[in-house]
Amino acid sequence: MSLLNFIDPENNDKDKESSDKEKSNRLLFSEVTTLFEQLQTTRSTLEKEGMIAKFLQHKKNQIVNIDFLFFYQISAKDFVNLEFDKETGVSIAIFLQAVSRHMKIDIDEINLRYKGDWGKTIMKYFSKNTAKKKSESLTVSQIVHSILNLTSYSGSGSQKRKQNEIISILKNCTPFEAKYFTRLILGGSLKTGAKDKLIQRAFLSAFSDLNQYYKQIEYANKTRRLNFGQAIFWYLENHIDKITELIMKPGHPVSLMLAERGDVEVVTSAPHFMEYKYDGFRLQAHYDGKKVTLFSRGLENHTDNLADVAVAFRKSVKESCIVDGEILAYNKETGDVLPFQSIIRRKRKYDRNEVAKTMHTEYRIFDLLFYKGKDITSLPLIERRGILEEIVTPSSIIQFSEKYETQDPEEALALIYKAKKEGHEGGILKNAQSPYLIGVRDKSWTKIKPQTYDMDAVLIGGQYGTGKRANMISRVFVSFPVDNSEDYESLGVAIGSGMSEEIMIQLRQLLESEGVSECPFNVRIANNLALQVNTWIYPEKGPVLEIVADSFSWKTKENIPLNEKNIPKTSDNDRYDLTKVSLRFPRCKGIRESGKKANSVQEVSNMIRSQLETLNKI
Repeated sequence: MSLLNFIDPENNDKDKESSDKEKSNRLLFSEVTTLFEQLQTTRSTLEKEGMIAKFLQHKKNQIVNIDFLFFYQISAKDFVNLEFDKETGVSIAIFLQAVSRHMKIDIDEINLRYKGDWGKTIMKYFSKNTAKKKSESLTVSQIVHSILNLTSYSGSGSQKRKQNEIISILKNCTPFEAKYFTRLILGGSLKTGAKDKLIQRAFLSAFSDLNQYYKQIEYANKTRRLNFGQAIFWYLENHIDKITELIMKPGHPVSLMLAERGDVEVVTSAPHFMEYKYDGFRLQAHYDGKKVTLFSRGLENHTDNLADVAVAFRKSVKESCIVDGEILAYNKETGDVLPFQSIIRRKRKYDRNEVAKTMHTEYRIFDLLFYKGKDITSLPLIERRGILEEIVTPSSIIQFSEKYETQDPEEALALIYKAKKEGHEGGILKNAQSPYLIGVRDKSWTKIKPQTYDMDAVLIGGQYGTGKRANMISRVFVSFPVDNSEDYESLGVAIGSGMSEEIMIQLRQLLESEGVSECPFNVRIANNLALQVNTWIYPEKGPVLEIVADSFSWKTKENIPLNEKNIPKTSDNDRYDLTKVSLRFPRCKGIRESGKKANSVQEVSNMIRSQLETLNKI
């Protein structure tokens, strides 16, 4: 069955010429958007679940279309048919050009109305610029086909074709339909508050007989990317037995197990393995007896990007298997562990050869999910690890992760600090008798990072967002007041994580009203960082932001962890040169209340000194 027929069993070609009777049996997009609006204004999750279940019971003949709309933003890549494993390729610019052409208005005028939600922006424009008619012809299947068409357009003239496709839908949209169509196409949340688990419960409530197959469906989803809607479709077509055929198999990405945050005291309950928590790239390696395929935690295929790892794994493994591990990068000259960002460069096609000259890559493997044609995740970790060490021969690229068995909290903590000193994030404590829980975050794996650093910094500039973050601040630049001076010194890093849309919009508005075009005279900042700033603000006018980071690092291309050999101090040797100091995993948690003072350069230097002293004690 083709993907097109799977999504729309009745075949959308009939839509344009179907009889009035046939149209009356089609699911209208207006019916779905009405449900979305009701969900958005309902707080209770139980009420949401009941509303969806009732809707589904009345629309069984269109169940797969409904599933597509619900799941497209949440799990668009969960179809068994990987024909759909791609994005629509519609940028905000392309979409706005289509709106501009359709409504004959200037794009700049549309941008002025944007307040953080393109769906609402377009809806308001439709409300003011189009007749408020109720569409009786726009069906869900037309929306589905439009999205499928958008994924297929490429090459010369594709942007114009995408615009025409979008216009063909917009011309039949009511304002509410335009709002949700916009959200679907641009990849943002539908903002209904209905998450995937809630929707699944609604399906099970609407089709109670399906409950007996739920565990099989969930397993197939996590091991073979079975979409819940396809399971419903098979159920309605009396082909539910097809689910049992979807078992774990090399070449099909598996949802990986994840660790919970916790405390070292967990080791007192049972024997645990302490493994290093790496600042790397999670990777699952599949070998089917003939070829190796590499998938990321996000289930993306990276075999071509990491071809040397694939070749090395093929040489090291003896049996068909699926292995879980992490890619690490090291500086070839110094042997220092490099952060995650370096591995991202390693995956980029155009950076690959250049990066390979200075970077050594290792694949540290720590678990075995599949062996000799069988799913072995139910075996205890100690057995899985034992088999793994039997069937894999280590090499310069393929290595086993560090593993220490302990039931002593003090020993576990010392090992975690040892990992930290060697440049890693911390440790993961794993119950030696625990199964591998596919796609689950569980306390049988406990991750521990020794310390985080909280600091209050002054905003001195921002970088404007693009794409979905247009009209927001996507990254902030911060500084700290120099003691006994009116000067400020910036960190050697821009911070783009942790901010809510509300904060990003608020900071953009502040910089638009108070911003200046040049770096304030009393701010010291690294030249390469200054080039990234779109708008500056005098630190006296900038708000104090709450910044959190896992640790400090030396500002180089690789962000090497600080140590005694590379401490960047000022000429008076009393404090550190913050322009040469970066942060590992920095997050901006929010804007501090009015009157809150920022940490001084000396106070931040004390934090750096504390980190070094902690590592030197180990």
